[in-house]
Amino acid sequence: MSKARIIVKDMMIIMAAMIVGLGIQETLLHFFKGIRMIEMPWYIPLTIVFAAFLCALPSAFINDMDHLTKEQINVRIYLHFICLKLVVTICGYVFGWYSTGLEYAAILIVFLIIYVSVWLISWWFGKRDAESINRALKGIQDKE
Repeated sequence: MSKARIIVKDMMIIMAAMIVGLGIQETLLHFFKGIRMIEMPWYIPLTIVFAAFLCALPSAFINDMDHLTKEQINVRIYLHFICLKLVVTICGYVFGWYSTGLEYAAILIVFLIIYVSVWLISWWFGKRDAESINRALKGIQDKE
């Protein structure tokens, strides 16, 4: 898969996950605190797109791990996680996603959920693609 395709795929998954995360966060605030915050400034959807793009960029460089040892893979994943956490923290600060420590903690919890979700979805896509390729190869072998 080309790096551009990986970036676009991950960006779409991240944007969808961020919107779902925002919806869950707002739902919880509504039911537990009676707060209605779904009214947001006009630029917030654009910040989600921008943050998703920035978070998708490192993914293009972490995917080629076939030749790495398990320790190197773990280090790469850890660095990837830290890099994305920094992106989310900086974007959150710059774009005003949080103003208190509690709001920052909520953002980090949503980030962790999104991070794990994107990994699982990416794994599923990779598995599905591998199965499709294997079926195609088996079809070619059967014809020979």
